[in-house]
Amino acid sequence: MHRLKYLRTHFTILIFVAAFISPVSAETPVVNQSNIDHQLLTETIHVLGGVNNRVPRWSSDVRMALVGTLSTTVKHNLDALLTQLSLYSGLEFRWIKHKYSATTDYIDAVSKSPQHDLTLCSRDDSDDCANFVVILSEQTNMHQITLSLPMRPVYQKATAANENVHCFFSPGISRKFDIQRSVVYINSNLSEKMQNTCLQEEITQSLGLFNDYTGSHYYSFNNVVSPKQLTAHDKMLLSSLYDRAYSPGTWAALIAQQVIEYSARSNNITSARAE
Repeated sequence: MHRLKYLRTHFTILIFVAAFISPVSAETPVVNQSNIDHQLLTETIHVLGGVNNRVPRWSSDVRMALVGTLSTTVKHNLDALLTQLSLYSGLEFRWIKHKYSATTDYIDAVSKSPQHDLTLCSRDDSDDCANFVVILSEQTNMHQITLSLPMRPVYQKATAANENVHCFFSPGISRKFDIQRSVVYINSNLSEKMQNTCLQEEITQSLGLFNDYTGSHYYSFNNVVSPKQLTAHDKMLLSSLYDRAYSPGTWAALIAQQVIEYSARSNNITSARAE
């Protein structure tokens, strides 16, 4: 969750990650520390939720719905991001065309829904429904949604506060570590630059990379506002997390080990070309 100074509160992160951290056991894999870039390892483990965390991920394709209006430039950047995320995760992203043209109409419908359902279905096919919703609205409207859904109390408190909330993501995860749905909120009062930043970070992290690393050397989840694009290590991490050799709920340590190996190979290739 991003506030006025673009810092994510620690308790917000932990509310989603802590629920999926398994206790230390004899079966917990141990990362070989020899000949490893310790900073990269530290950052990767942190982004994945901790060495003893079992990392969730999407198993199904991602059906996107947009509530609100993005500028042509921001929408173009978003589509370019989804193309990259698809390339490195193997997931398919596609947009659902729904019936809500105004954010207020959608919020009203959510508030009146007896099951507090945030799902949006195609206006042409009622069985074709979104599992990933991007909402662009004012903070007061988002507070109504956090109460109607209802979302975790941390989001209800944050969106009701006087402090300005820039953006956040809220994933829905099964007991088998499948990410089954996600909501990304973007404050509609943000500049295009901040909207781009929020969309890049929140949507990418909604794929299972839940933790920021402030001042990261390698990852774009570093709480820096400008400008945002996927780094080489973001791509390595996505490729490792969505490697079909792993199932949802794989230990973070195993995924981090693969990132280290990818990085080492990349450095070796770069060194060989330089010679």
